[in-house]
Amino acid sequence: MKNILKIYKRDMKSIVTNPIAIIVILALIFLPSLYAWFNIKSSWDPYSNTKGIAVAIVNNDIGSSFNEKEIHIGDEIIESLKTNEQMGWRFVDEKTAMDGVERGDYYASVIIPEDFSEKITSIINSKKIEKAKLNYYINEKLNAVAPKITSKGASSIQQEVTKNFIETVDGAILEAFNKIGEDLEEYRPKIGEFKSGIQELNDRMPEIKEKIDLVEKGIIKGEELTDSLQKNMPLIEETLNKGVELTNSFKDYSASTKENINSIAPTLKKDLQYSKTISDNINSLSGKLYELNASDEIQKVLNSLKNKSVVLRTMISNTKDIIDKINISNSPNLNILSELLGSKIKKLEQYENEIDSALVQIESGNQVAKETLDAINNISRDVSNGLEIAINDFDSKFLPEINSVADKIYDIASNSNVLAKEATSKIPDVKDLLNKISVIGEGGKEDVYKLQEKLPEVQVILKKLNDKINELDNAVDINELIRLLKTNPEEGKTFISSPVELEETSLFKIPNYGSAMAPFFTTLSLWVGGLILVSILSVEVPHEFKEKFKYYEIYFGKSLLFITISLLQALCVSLGDIYFLGTYTSNKTVFVLGSMFTGFIFMSIIYTFVSVFGSVGKVLGIIGLVIQLSASGGTFPIQVTPEFFQKVNPYLPFTYAIQLMREATGGVIWDVVRKDILILLIYVAISILIALVLKEPINKSSVKFVERFKESKLGEH
Repeated sequence: MKNILKIYKRDMKSIVTNPIAIIVILALIFLPSLYAWFNIKSSWDPYSNTKGIAVAIVNNDIGSSFNEKEIHIGDEIIESLKTNEQMGWRFVDEKTAMDGVERGDYYASVIIPEDFSEKITSIINSKKIEKAKLNYYINEKLNAVAPKITSKGASSIQQEVTKNFIETVDGAILEAFNKIGEDLEEYRPKIGEFKSGIQELNDRMPEIKEKIDLVEKGIIKGEELTDSLQKNMPLIEETLNKGVELTNSFKDYSASTKENINSIAPTLKKDLQYSKTISDNINSLSGKLYELNASDEIQKVLNSLKNKSVVLRTMISNTKDIIDKINISNSPNLNILSELLGSKIKKLEQYENEIDSALVQIESGNQVAKETLDAINNISRDVSNGLEIAINDFDSKFLPEINSVADKIYDIASNSNVLAKEATSKIPDVKDLLNKISVIGEGGKEDVYKLQEKLPEVQVILKKLNDKINELDNAVDINELIRLLKTNPEEGKTFISSPVELEETSLFKIPNYGSAMAPFFTTLSLWVGGLILVSILSVEVPHEFKEKFKYYEIYFGKSLLFITISLLQALCVSLGDIYFLGTYTSNKTVFVLGSMFTGFIFMSIIYTFVSVFGSVGKVLGIIGLVIQLSASGGTFPIQVTPEFFQKVNPYLPFTYAIQLMREATGGVIWDVVRKDILILLIYVAISILIALVLKEPINKSSVKFVERFKESKLGEH
């Protein structure tokens, strides 16, 4: 130990007594910081400055029409992009756009073709459905990353078009529903009047028939009958005319309702199928919870499951609301479907509560109880099975009921209309007979007989009409139907186009890209700093002192100087990250100490390479740098790299050093920090073991090799 410290003291004395040495050491301390700071600053917040990336937009769309309304989706896109600062949009003609992309004036161009609106509306205007296309041209030689950014911009245009189209088409459906509801609300008083009139006529018919019989028997005069009938005739005529008008309108309303209800049935099935896909994904992921051991991994999966559950619950709830809206005749099968979906909504609420319970257990430092995991798994399986039942029974049980709801209303309205017209057609004959009876008095027996024959026909029709009105009244709750159909079309369009809002919660929020990249560039700079040190400073004691020390004493004695400088490098770069650049760190102390610990680990590894293997060790250090740049997951997730890099990733010190620094930047999870520190210490232990075993034999055997190489005057002197 005495000789180890003696070597260290000699090195420190050589530095402090030599001004040039001090300058060199200060430069060595500061150089890695420059490497880190320039890289961090250059990538500070690139994705907020994408408005400088020029993208040409060309609108050749000539438009189309839907529901007697002109649609120019191309114009809507242009207007939307004018307020969109995601990219540097340039609105030009096609020739300018194509020439600009080729010359590099624009990174990309998006051309909206002439038939864009026409093809988009083909799903509703044409028997042949054609997908609309946006023509996207990209100059990939200008930059490696720009194509990815411009592609996102083009995708955002596509999403905006989809959203606007859904708002236009489904909005029209909602407007139609709303119009039907408003019309029905307008007719509601007339329906009441018509129903009362028919009921009153039915009540008076026995009295009228009795008087006709009395005239026929000669008990009363024809004039009395005529007076009585003439008093009732305006009521009969007005009521039946209203009936014809009303049933015509209600028949049209019923036809519209039937068409709209039948058109949404396929959409309901697709919604159920999509919900089932999400549910299956949740079920599969829930089952994997048993296989995970690390708390942080379980926590990530649980958070993902909760987000998926919220989306699924919202979708099922929307589907249930539509089922309830169209189930105006209280169909048993549709009630079953609604109850099934309602039970799954409650199950998902329970599922989310169980996940919250599991997260609380993890945050308390405990293992997730098996009972909780079982509950999570069982509920997800139950929801998936329930949706499968709904899908399997849809065509056989639920679809016919959806169709029959509209059919029933339409049939009643149609029959009522026919009966009202038939009753109205009898009125001229009745009025003609009344006039004759009034003129001839008691002598018009034949006309009285004819009236006896005609009036019962009207009476029968009126009774049938009254029965149909009552049937319609029993089949449909008019007030409830109006409430369901009337909606705000604008709110409805917005909801349908974006039924789910993503509520993002950043568990470990980092405000800018530069701060997020600081762990990688800081770690990288410390390895580079170590390579610079072994390139400038010697790992050996002067030749004249070499025989005084043992090999392990030289190894440990010289390592103290390298580690000291490395710690100062780490201190400089980490403090500069925080206070000079202003990078965000959730825990400054852990960030600085983590940097110094990383510097110690890296210097131990690199120093051992060079101390044991000489110049070959420097090559090993550079190889280590190259491999770790690609395989540490510092920039891209390691999962998106080729298989080789994924396999070597767990064995690289960069992997754990970067992870340690990320904990300090985003938010410390102490289990992760302890694991990273322990793994990094293993690299130091391996380095020391290699030095103790191999330094002496390799250094002795390489003396002549090194001397002969020096004679070439190509290496160190």
